[in-house]
Amino acid sequence: MKKAIIATTLALVLALIASPRPAEAAGGPFGLGIILGSPTGISGKYFFTDRQAIDFAVGWSWAGSSALHIHASYLFHFTVARPKPFDLKLFFGGGIALFIWGDHYKHHWTNEGGRVGMGLRIPLGLAFRIRSIPIDPFVEVAPGIGFFPGVGPIVEGGIGIRYYF
Repeated sequence: MKKAIIATTLALVLALIASPRPAEAAGGPFGLGIILGSPTGISGKYFFTDRQAIDFAVGWSWAGSSALHIHASYLFHFTVARPKPFDLKLFFGGGIALFIWGDHYKHHWTNEGGRVGMGLRIPLGLAFRIRSIPIDPFVEVAPGIGFFPGVGPIVEGGIGIRYYF
């Protein structure tokens, strides 16, 4: 079983590396940078095609109470403007967020407490993919719903920048 998991993981990593890059962008399909907001930390994105990507962030969330925040989302991108130096892309998608509090915390979306929370997120944003250099400044808002340990609304968002290689 362990060998099968390792082989599957290796095959997925190789498939991601070998998949086609966005044709018009400088740099490669993988971007890494920072995000400021909720969360504040490290942000990454991997483009499968010019229109589809997975993004993630690991950082600190200040909503309600400070917590380690980890999220991943599948995104769809649409070019809405093409001024000379960059492409303005609208993106939206869906994903999941995990919150880990250091102390017992009464979650802001429910009356139940605990150290771990989880929810669904629906990110919507704009990315400015600069054609001549491999960076994309972005802004996003991600409303969602917490589903563990209880049910209630979540609102996240941030601004950031990633370097693609």
